[in-house]
Order: sequence, then structure tokens, then C-alpha cells
Amino acid sequence: MSRPAFTARYAQLLAPYAVPHHSPLSARPAPNPEDPQRLPFQRDRDRIVHSRAFRRLRGKMQVVAPDTGDHYRNRLTHTLEVTQIARDLARTLGLNEDLCECIALGHDLGHPPFGHAGERALDQSLRPHGHHFSHNSQSYRIVTQLEHPYPHWPGLNLTWAVAQGLRKHDTAFTLPDGTPVHRPHLEMLIVDYADEIAYLAADLEDALRGRYLTLSALQSVGVCALVWPQLEFTTGPYAALGLTRKVIGYLIAQLTAEVTARLTTHGISSVTAAQQCPNALVGYPPAVQSAFTQTKSYLSQHYYHAPAVTAMTTHGQTIITQIFDSLLHDPSRLPASFAPHHPLLQRITDYIAGMTDHFATDFLASAQPPADKPNHPPRA
Repeated sequence: MSRPAFTARYAQLLAPYAVPHHSPLSARPAPNPEDPQRLPFQRDRDRIVHSRAFRRLRGKMQVVAPDTGDHYRNRLTHTLEVTQIARDLARTLGLNEDLCECIALGHDLGHPPFGHAGERALDQSLRPHGHHFSHNSQSYRIVTQLEHPYPHWPGLNLTWAVAQGLRKHDTAFTLPDGTPVHRPHLEMLIVDYADEIAYLAADLEDALRGRYLTLSALQSVGVCALVWPQLEFTTGPYAALGLTRKVIGYLIAQLTAEVTARLTTHGISSVTAAQQCPNALVGYPPAVQSAFTQTKSYLSQHYYHAPAVTAMTTHGQTIITQIFDSLLHDPSRLPASFAPHHPLLQRITDYIAGMTDHFATDFLASAQPPADKPNHPPRA
């Protein structure tokens, strides 16, 4: 199949408000010849999946430590679940499925070890020095600077739409052709919601697996209460899995119906119209949003802040803080080849953010980091 025919076939799948496969949003910072077999966002997907930062996600906890059990989510399995949901949403809404997949695969690349507790600890360590830490910004930094698989440019040389999608912001920025953009494209917003759907459903299942929650208590909680009448089993080994499936299916259905209605109401017929619309185009009906918020609050109280989970997160925060102080006091512990020309605080931040849970634990316990550790952070 010729390249024009190949491109046209994919273009037929896109709604008018979807980001096209070829536009200023698919431009790259450095010139790169087109691939005859892959569209721009498909190439970005492969670059992210083959990055070292992506492989390290398997060693980073989601809510509970990996050694708690083999079947709890880690940062990599969470990423794969977000990607699956994002693709489903994009396909149903006529959005660019490949673009959504890329943003979903890369959205947590910059996450430090020990989950959100580790992120808070790193941010708190940087605050007295006039800096702060965000895993979204770190994901962007990884794909634009720290990963270095090519000799001619830093980073992965991803398309503009994917790189900006990883930053997850709605402030103004300018495309390479000088076009100002004041709001994110719909694909970026869809991935944000896919992320929330994935972690809500997964955390419900993991909390039930760890016996932090009970099914009977969830019967009257938020989204669980809305899907409860649809459950085939409310007791036994299939109940938790059934609840997870129903929650995901219900939220996807509610979101796609609401987004479709809003797009129609506001007459959105182009990418520009979607970006310039002053109204929120992606969201749930009010009752569903309220139920979603109630479920998150319940998880926060009974799972994220459960004593056993809090003990894990506190331990992780302590490790991050002590590593930061150690490296600030003795920068010689940083590998000499690791971003030697970057400012010290940035080197420390990048090094810690790239660690896996086990590497961070081992690093703190040793006088020098293991030289050939497979989970070593990037040495750009």
C-alpha cells in the first residue's frame, strides 16, 4: 500500500475534531525522515515503549509495595491499563487512537519511586531550594532531554502533540509554525480521564484483594452503588473482578455519552474549535462526577490512608528524603557520566526520579550505587 493510501485509510477513522496524523501538531523538534510503514504517532509509541524509562516503570509501586504481593498493580501495569482505556475512549469518540496511546504510555515516565508519596517527598526536599517537582513535567523532561538513544539530538524527538500531552497543562503555548494554542487537544483530556478510570477501578480491586475494603461496605459507595445492581456476583472469588469490570464499563459509557453530547451542543467540528471552546468538553454528567468524587474520597480514607499503606508510604518518603540529603551533601555519589553539565539540584532530581523502589532502597543502604544494576536510572 502506498504512503498516501496508508495515511488516507487512517484518516477515514478520525472525526473532524480529532488531531490529524499529519499537521503542525505532528511536527518534531528535529527533522526526521518519515517512516514508510508507520505514521508519526505510531513511531512515537514505539520510541516510548523502547525507552529505558518505560522499562523501569515495572519497578515502581502504584499504591502498595511490589513485595506485598505479585498481583498488585505497579506503575507499569497501571500505565498499560490507562492505555487500553484511552484507546477505547478514542475509538468510540473518533479521536486519534494512536495519539491517545502515546500520551497514555508516557504519562508516568517521570514518576519517582514509592508512588505519590515519593513524589511529595522529592517536591518537599526541593522547596527550600526554590524548586518543585511534578512527575508530569519530569515525564516531559525525560522524553525531550534525558533519554538519549540517538546521536543527533537529545531525547526521543517526539511529535509536538505527544510531548505537550505529557505535560498535562492547559496554559498557552505556541506550535512550531507560530500558531498559538490556548487549550489542550481532546486526546490529551481523554487520557486524563482514562488515567482516573484506571486507577479508581484498579485501586478498588487491589484494596479488596488486600482486605482493606469489603464488598458489603462498597455497596453504598459512589460509583460502586451505581453499578451494584448489574453485578452477577456480590460474594465469592469473582465479585471483586466483576465490580472492577462494571466500574470501568460504566464510567467509559457515561464519559463517551457526555462528551458526545457536549461536542454536539457546542457545534465542535474541528481541532481548533475544540481548543478554543470556553466550555469544558470532556467530563461526566454531574451525578456521575459526584459519585466518582465520593468513591475517591472513600478510597483515600480507607485504603490510601490505612495504617499498613501509610507505613509503606512513610518509609518510601524517608528513603527519598535521605537520598536527596545524601547527594546534596556528597555529590560524588552521583555517577560522573550522569548529566555532568546540568546544575547539581537538577542532576539530583533526575537521578532520584529515575530510580526504582529497590534501587532507591539499595542506594541508600550502600556507600556506592551498584555499578551494573539493571534498574539503574538513565545516564544521559
